Amino acid sequence: MLRKENRRPLAEGSYGCIYTEDTAPPCEADTGPKGRKVRKLLKKEDASVELTISKLIKSIPLWEYYFVIQEETGCIEKNFKKARPMYEEFCKIYKSSQNKNLTEIVSPFRGVALRTLTITDSFAYIESFQHLLTGIAALHKQGICHADIHAGNILEENGYLRLIDFGSSFLGDSINATGVERYNYSFTPDFPTQPPELSLQNGINHGLDISYCVDELVKHRAVFRNGSVTGITPAYARSKLLLAAGAIGTTKAQWVEYYREHWRKFDVWSLGVVFHNLLQKALFLRSFQPIWKKNQAMLMTVLRGCLEPNPSSRFSADEALSYFPASAV
Repeated sequence: MLRKENRRPLAEGSYGCIYTEDTAPPCEADTGPKGRKVRKLLKKEDASVELTISKLIKSIPLWEYYFVIQEETGCIEKNFKKARPMYEEFCKIYKSSQNKNLTEIVSPFRGVALRTLTITDSFAYIESFQHLLTGIAALHKQGICHADIHAGNILEENGYLRLIDFGSSFLGDSINATGVERYNYSFTPDFPTQPPELSLQNGINHGLDISYCVDELVKHRAVFRNGSVTGITPAYARSKLLLAAGAIGTTKAQWVEYYREHWRKFDVWSLGVVFHNLLQKALFLRSFQPIWKKNQAMLMTVLRGCLEPNPSSRFSADEALSYFPASAV
């Protein structure tokens, strides 16, 4: 039997809890993937989002090279009833949901999160950037927006990077008012991978002054403060953010149209932030210096295109990929 202190999840949030195979609540019927697994305990309605996206991803050629997806297990209500006394102290989803509304989905255990990875000479920066842009482009061709790309949702295994956690994903062209409402959070200018247009929309939704929101974004986003690689200065960012704010609108109907027009640019921004941050680390590596010298112009163009403050001017994943010559990888 697991000791009490070993029942803590790997991660916890409003979505539920994530456990490794050896610390997860017991489930008598397991129909998920074979081998070591990561288990996510969550509400059925949230699980249905991930499982729908997983089915679409499986139709993408070579999807296993780009993504780690969730699958159903055989967990049923009595399993959660049995586990509740042992796990509810560590997993708040138990306190907010009845057993009948809970379910479990699992994925293979695939490496370590990029945010915990030490960047060494063996890290292939250009190849990794191109690889994930290719994965995002494939997602977008399937109509899927990941909508939560950050270094914690990218796994590294044997040199491959894969996107995980599609719990926030949506089908871009069919987004509606209910879907947009799902992404209405508090105004978070210091949330670096959140596309700035969505931060602005959240500020507008909470009745904040647009100029104030723009100033806070410029102040808190490192990619706007440090424009040495992208050439995006604070003054430039401010002017483009004001243009974006003017196009967002103030009603749900306008927000739905804005999402439908620009959703493909959301993931590009987030990945751009991830690789902008990785570049700051890679530049300290002696082995990266000749790579940077050879590809500096290309990388600066790609990063600037991915990090354009206004999504109307931001690259799509396909546009960013067009700048990667075969000789660069």
